[in-house]
Amino acid sequence: MHSSPGYPDDADGDALRAVAASGSDMSRPMVIDFAIDASSRSMAEACRVALEDAGFNASLYQDDEDQRWSVYCPIRMIPEYDAIARTQKILGELVADIGGTPDGWGTFGNVEGA
Repeated sequence: MHSSPGYPDDADGDALRAVAASGSDMSRPMVIDFAIDASSRSMAEACRVALEDAGFNASLYQDDEDQRWSVYCPIRMIPEYDAIARTQKILGELVADIGGTPDGWGTFGNVEGA
C-alpha cells in the first residue's frame, strides 16, 4: 500500500486520502471532476459558458432525485491538495457573478486497469 501524504483534516484532505487508499498513484496525473452547483438550468448554462470562455471543458448535469443542476469541469492534473484548492477557488471566481458555487470534486483516480 502506498503511504498517503499528510493531507489537512478537511473534506479535500479526506477525499485525497480515499483516492490514495484506492491504490491511485498520487504523484501521477488523473482526471478530477470539479463540480459547480447551480440553482437552475439557465444558471448552469451560464456557468458552463463562463468556464469554457476561460478555457475549461465543462458539461451540464441534472440530478435525478433533487433536480439540482451542476456543471462538471474535468481537469487532468496531479492531485495535490494546494492545486485542488487553488483550482476550486479559480472556478468559483469564474462563476461567482452568475450565482454558481463550487461543490467539491471527485475522481476515478489512476489505478491501472480500472
